[in-house]
Amino acid sequence: MSGHNGRRPVHALLTAFRGIPQWFIAPRRPSPSVFALNLLSVKMFGEAEFGLAAIKVATIVGFMAVAVWAIVVGHDVGGHTAGFHNIAESGGFFPALAPVFALTSASSCPFGGT
Repeated sequence: MSGHNGRRPVHALLTAFRGIPQWFIAPRRPSPSVFALNLLSVKMFGEAEFGLAAIKVATIVGFMAVAVWAIVVGHDVGGHTAGFHNIAESGGFFPALAPVFALTSASSCPFGGT
């Protein structure tokens, strides 16, 4: 990776499918493979589901670790330093109660049933 700024792999990934229309790619992504896996056996489907969930959890934990590192170290992110001062300068976690009530009602509505 020496000799460049580290953006080439990302650029290659983002431009790899540029010439292929989206209507061709979209229906062929996970749906047919998940359907075929489900047809083979329930055990294989369960194992694949567990593996994919483990990847998802590991990714979330990794992102959280990077965020905690950026906050603790005070790393420069887009010209601003990450840290707790960003929360304190904006009035804390709850600068006003109206957004708290609005978000609470919006997020609890789906769990209330019909």
